[in-house]
Amino acid sequence: MKTLLKILKSKFFLVPLVLGVGSLFTVLLGTSDNCYTTADGDLTSQSVYGQYQGTTQSSACGTDLSLNYFISQGTSIFWSGFGATIGNVQVANESTLSINGNANFTGTLTNAGTLKVEPPVAPATPTVPTSDLYNISAPGGASGGHTSEEGTTSTFTVKLKNSPALATPGDATAPNSDFFNISAPNSNVSGHTNEGGAASTFTVKLKNSPAPATPATPTIPNSNFFTFTAPTSNFSGHTNEGGAASTFTVKLKNSPTPATPATPTIPSSEFFTFTAPTSNASGHTAESGTTSTFTVKLKKSLELETPANAAAPSSYFYDIGIPASNLGGHTGEGGNVSTISVALKEEPEENITVDVSSSNTNEATVNPATLTFTKENWETPQAVAVTGVNDTDSDGHQIYRIKLRADVLSPEPDEVTTFAGTGDQGNQDGSSDVAKFATPNDITSDGTNLYVTDRDYHLIRKVVIESGEVTTIAGGGVGSNTN
Repeated sequence: MKTLLKILKSKFFLVPLVLGVGSLFTVLLGTSDNCYTTADGDLTSQSVYGQYQGTTQSSACGTDLSLNYFISQGTSIFWSGFGATIGNVQVANESTLSINGNANFTGTLTNAGTLKVEPPVAPATPTVPTSDLYNISAPGGASGGHTSEEGTTSTFTVKLKNSPALATPGDATAPNSDFFNISAPNSNVSGHTNEGGAASTFTVKLKNSPAPATPATPTIPNSNFFTFTAPTSNFSGHTNEGGAASTFTVKLKNSPTPATPATPTIPSSEFFTFTAPTSNASGHTAESGTTSTFTVKLKKSLELETPANAAAPSSYFYDIGIPASNLGGHTGEGGNVSTISVALKEEPEENITVDVSSSNTNEATVNPATLTFTKENWETPQAVAVTGVNDTDSDGHQIYRIKLRADVLSPEPDEVTTFAGTGDQGNQDGSSDVAKFATPNDITSDGTNLYVTDRDYHLIRKVVIESGEVTTIAGGGVGSNTN
């Protein structure tokens, strides 16, 4: 069983005790007259009376000691008592009620545990408080300076450390001021006033006259555009709030009429010839509607220059005739036809079909598109008609090419030989056995030379067909668009 602790003086222990496991009174669970402890703490604190078996307990628990109090199993409660009166109290098994002080039980005290009664602890001797304003003596009396509930008196004295009378102030002085002359205050209490009605008198005068100083004579401002006269008035050129007027004159330094512009000049041009502008305003116009007239002529005729006569290209494989047309072998956008003859230079071992095409069909077309050469007609020239096309663009002379292409089988198709180059990467010129290429990309021929684009070095290389000699004819080794 738990312990019931009681700390009080025996002469005030007025409790009819009935100790045992059972209870001598019966209550109704959950009524507003019953208070069940649900947590440890002070009997008079409402925080120890939470919900009990799902029911919220009365808010009077802990404050109204006339109710029935149940110290629930597993809780530990203390109570100071100090003469308070309480109703029925029941202490459950495995719970504790500790009482420290005087208490009157008007009902029954049922204990299912152990009741322990102890006197209250004697308080320490009271100490003297410190104060900036008072001198306080140590409390004295029959209870060591304390009071008690039996009426024991404690006595101590209190005195002021300093007199409550105010100190006499020093004589009143005259304050300093940039604007006023102030005399020293004078009264029957050294220049001061008091609550008895004593008056203090002093004088105040201005150090300087309140009239504003006369302003300096106004000056004439500088201006790049105007000429001013000095202001004049009956106040030295100034105005005032009495309505005094100040007068000055303003004139333009120069005439507002704009200067006559210079005679207009004739602009230079690579394409036009201009005459000098003429008008009644020296060749200029005016906002009044004056007209300026000049002439413009082209320096050159709009007609395109006639190109040189077309020449027959050389070829290693073909005999090509000089192009013939009424435009010197050229075509025109009016449908002009240029005729070219083509024959082989050597007799073929078998029939050869030559594909004929235009590099820009928007400028010219060819007919026929193929030529066939045999052992019987290989040296007989065959005509190719090249017809100009009107592309509706005013783009002047445009260059295009006529391509001849034939697939010719090598007499020994399985044999591959090196024509030029060592096989090592580079851009070295020289004979066929020392020259180097990086990335040969495209190749064309004029019948005497091969022309190879070397992509990685941005070069155009020429290879002489007869000797294999390699030279660089264009490019600087670095990619750019410089001409």
